[in-house]
Formats: sequence, C-alpha cells, structure tokens
Amino acid sequence: MATPKDGNCAKVNSFAGTAFGNIKGLMLGLPCKKCASANHRELHVTVDIPFTAVRPLTDPAVHMSPGRVEVICLDPVFICPKLVVCLDCGFTEFIIPETDLRLIGERCSELAATAQAV
Repeated sequence: MATPKDGNCAKVNSFAGTAFGNIKGLMLGLPCKKCASANHRELHVTVDIPFTAVRPLTDPAVHMSPGRVEVICLDPVFICPKLVVCLDCGFTEFIIPETDLRLIGERCSELAATAQAV
C-alpha cells in the first residue's frame, strides 16, 4: 500500500501471476486489461466532477435570436479515489466509493430538475 514516505505512490508487485492487493474491487498485480503488462502503479488522486447543462431560453423576448441558451452550473463534486495505472500503455481504472457515488447521483438528479425548471 502507498505511504506518505513514498509520495503516495506504490509499486504493485506480482509473483507468477498472483495478485497482491485490491483497491475496492480493482485487482493489482494482474496483467493490464489493454496491453497485458505488469508495470502498474497505485496513485491517490483528486477528481473534480463538474455538473453543467444547457437549456434553450424560453423568454418570448429572446425568440428574435434563435439558438440562445442558458448554461446551468452546479457545484462540482470532488472525490479522492485510488487509481491503478498501467505505465506502459496508460490504461487506468478506479472505483468510486459508494458514498461519493450517492452524492454524484443526487447532483445528477438536482441538475436534471434544474434544467427542466422554467
């Protein structure tokens, strides 16, 4: 596992194809799904998920200018997953923790409701 001493980056080791670890469902030490390399790293990252939508303006005064839209922006959601990155081909995967997944779902519902409101 990663430690602060190694800069939050740990080499993922494998021995004769045996996996040595698991990041919430991601198996480490297995070959890359894209290139079959065993050259992986575990990284701790911050991901900013923006929530924006576009809706047409419905104000009658604006109908003189077709194509006008309103951009709706909600506060982003910040998550901090661990990534497994193949250093040979760049294939990357991570799993969003359940609590963050619920927050993302709530924000999507809020965005859909806001975009439909007139």
